[in-house]
Amino acid sequence: MYIGVFDLFKVGIGPSSSHTTGPMRAAKSFADQLESDLILEDVTRVEVDLCGSLGATGRGHLSPEAVMLGLLGEAPETVIPDSVPSTIHEIRSTQVLLLGGRHRIAFREDDDLRMKPLTRLSFHTNGMVFRAFDEGDGLLSQRTYYSIGGGFVVEEGVEGLVDEASPEMVPHPFATAQELLQACDRTSRTIEELMLQNESMWRSRDEVTT
Repeated sequence: MYIGVFDLFKVGIGPSSSHTTGPMRAAKSFADQLESDLILEDVTRVEVDLCGSLGATGRGHLSPEAVMLGLLGEAPETVIPDSVPSTIHEIRSTQVLLLGGRHRIAFREDDDLRMKPLTRLSFHTNGMVFRAFDEGDGLLSQRTYYSIGGGFVVEEGVEGLVDEASPEMVPHPFATAQELLQACDRTSRTIEELMLQNESMWRSRDEVTT
């Protein structure tokens, strides 16, 4: 696993990294996976359970709103904050959600987004269960995610973080401070120079330095 500087100090929507950013990222991952599995167009209903701490304090941290935005295909880094109130109002007033940003489904928040504070999933208290159903109410997909803090999300049964970078993607991978220092010695680079080269694999140098 490789976590870059911009993963640790990420841009995201608030008020909470674990209760807002994490659920939004999980919901987007679920919608993206439906499209990848070529079943997005077959979905007529989505059901979400926010469990444990998310179910207990999620409303105050805007977890339901974050989930709806994620199902729309919005990402914490790129969503326009000023557009959020009108977007959420439209979903609630029309009871329609554009899943993945392009597939229209019925979405009744009171029925389809359920707060379950007394249900604690096995891995972490910030658990979320997403289900997608077809026209005959048959289960098309079910995935469980955990928001583990800092906006990081893991999916049950899948090794690693959601949207994590692969070590093979950077020229100087490391997992510990000792390995970082060894890489600096091996390449005759400072920590700053080495990290700049790693981060520049995903962004231009101007983006990294500004």
